[in-house]
Amino acid sequence: MYRFVEKAVKIATAEIEAQGYKPVVHRIVDDYHSSLADILSDVVDSEAIVFGTETYESDVFPYAEFILNEMIKKVEYEKPLLLITLFGWAAAAGKKLRSTIEKTSFNLVDVVEFKGLVTPESETKIRRSIKDLMAVLRT
Repeated sequence: MYRFVEKAVKIATAEIEAQGYKPVVHRIVDDYHSSLADILSDVVDSEAIVFGTETYESDVFPYAEFILNEMIKKVEYEKPLLLITLFGWAAAAGKKLRSTIEKTSFNLVDVVEFKGLVTPESETKIRRSIKDLMAVLRT
């Protein structure tokens, strides 16, 4: 399950690249963790943020929650943010993170939440949300 969100983020980054942007991707997966300092630095420099995470034990994946909390504490700017979440049993992470992000200066553009594998339907939702994110950047 934990690599499925990576596939969703790859779809998002391909769509972003197609719009002429060069996304920077940070990963927290079983065999690799991006540096927190690098993540926070790139958030400062970014025009927008795509934050992908999976649900873990009916909650937000712990590392993802930690990263988001650090972003809120240290680099909370009025930047557009798209949230992509994946779940197995219940759609808990998206709801919790939506509630958290809506209390910050980040501009939550959309929450794309899907179950299990990336399906053609969820891929369409991701692409549509990236278009919405790009529209916010162009205003």
